[in-house]
Amino acid sequence: MQFRTILTLITLAGALCSATAGMLAATPADDVLLEMSQAFNQGHSKRLTELLPKAKGHLLEPWAAYWELRARLDRASAEEVTGFLQRYQGTYQEDRMRNDWLLLLGERHEWARFVTEAPKYRMKDDREVRCYTLAMEHTLARVDMANEVKDQWYSQKNAGDGCLLAAQLHFDHQLLTPADIWRKARISLEAQQFKSMREAVAMVAPKAGHLLDAALSKPEQYLTKTAPSNDQLAQQMAVLALTK
Repeated sequence: MQFRTILTLITLAGALCSATAGMLAATPADDVLLEMSQAFNQGHSKRLTELLPKAKGHLLEPWAAYWELRARLDRASAEEVTGFLQRYQGTYQEDRMRNDWLLLLGERHEWARFVTEAPKYRMKDDREVRCYTLAMEHTLARVDMANEVKDQWYSQKNAGDGCLLAAQLHFDHQLLTPADIWRKARISLEAQQFKSMREAVAMVAPKAGHLLDAALSKPEQYLTKTAPSNDQLAQQMAVLALTK
């Protein structure tokens, strides 16, 4: 995601330089694009909508349209999104919007629309989109993608709904084992990804929150006071305490 942000800024700066090359001053439309860029970064959706007509015909009009729609994507209609994708077909902005749209459709579990758009996604570099695809395939066709789910989930650097959903669905249908889930908890704890670690523990041991708090807040004390046990939950908590 950081790379995409950098790429976007480079593209914007380069295009503005090209548009104004040989000119003594930026055009009013250039000023509009710069203001829209700032409004997008600041989350000013209303201002973006007001400025969009002034960007019509500019070299960077696709970016202006992307910023305006992306800022209100959670409120936009499917028809508006489809219209944008058709209007800017073949551009980077089209696929960038499709990426954002797929994430939202996955979050909403709107699989009928998701299954239509997913094959058109060209960049295929968003782990969350891939995890939502795995969740969709399992939901609609009970496809067993447990091995890839584990690969994607274990490699995830931050907590995300898509990979968590795919893991939960496969765990619910006994395609992932408790040992698989505990492994995710350990991987996340080692990486200090505490939210992901807690999500994994909640999946396999939903009533163990108080034990987890005790094991992580004072691990040495927890290990000293906890007697050896053959109970799987006790053993897993001990491993997490040792890891901490």
